Amino acid sequence: MGDALAWIDSQQAVMQERVTAWCNINSGSAHHAGIERVYDAVRPVLEGLTETVERVPLPAYTKIDDRGEEQRCNAPDAMCARRRPDAPIQALLVIHVDTVYGPDHPFQTVQTTDNDTRLHGPGVADAKGGLAVMLTALEAFERGQPDERDRVGWTVLLNPDEEISSPASRELIIEKAKQADVGMVYEPALPNGDLIAARKGSGNFTVTVRGRGAHAGRDFFAGSNAVVAAAELATRLAAISDEVCGLTVNVAKITGGSANNVVPDFALLRCNARVADAATQRDLEAFVDAAVAVAVMPSASLASA
Repeated sequence: MGDALAWIDSQQAVMQERVTAWCNINSGSAHHAGIERVYDAVRPVLEGLTETVERVPLPAYTKIDDRGEEQRCNAPDAMCARRRPDAPIQALLVIHVDTVYGPDHPFQTVQTTDNDTRLHGPGVADAKGGLAVMLTALEAFERGQPDERDRVGWTVLLNPDEEISSPASRELIIEKAKQADVGMVYEPALPNGDLIAARKGSGNFTVTVRGRGAHAGRDFFAGSNAVVAAAELATRLAAISDEVCGLTVNVAKITGGSANNVVPDFALLRCNARVADAATQRDLEAFVDAAVAVAVMPSASLASA
């Protein structure tokens, strides 16, 4: 173990170079060409560890667009690498290559601070730094004693859509997890260095609100304001966040309306929820269904997805 840790310490410059190069490639979740470039950059490292490196096509997924309509979206491939699939102990190592920063975001390149010892850039912590840590740890493991190394097979799975809740890769991750004895996800640690043993479940939901348009000057009271209805629902949803039971609802975005003198007939509400357990998830879903089932304003109708 001491030799492995010493070797890892010797790889600091290599790891920093990898993280910098990978983070300077924009790979926002919707930037498929950038995700492809990250795979191309990472592939030589994986091929240095195993001959079995492949791209895995992912299914299309559905999202709700800003008009409240379902939109079919194609996803980039995942990348999978395996070694010793017949070994008695199987480990799954997972990390994503996408980030929250699209190609038009100003945060694009890595900068160094603290005498070039600290990196600041898109994906440095979440999660291309985790990718570098994972691959370096695997390199150290493969340098170990054959009698220990050969007992463990491993699968590396890189997914392209974690920042949007893994809609295309979720089933592949579940499939690979069922084949493993040990699973490790290389998300960042806490700021003090503590490792995270568990994470909350995360889900996104969208509510479309249909009101009744009207001229705000001539016929205001004939209208039903969809933006106001969405705002009232947002307040109700935000209020159920509960630190004790580990439930949070983040109202992320409300869109809708047009000219200032028109009562809005449409609005869209987007939220992210985090739950600590399956029971809390069921309670949350029931609350959302009940809230959406009852229109919060006359003549307004709501639907969630």
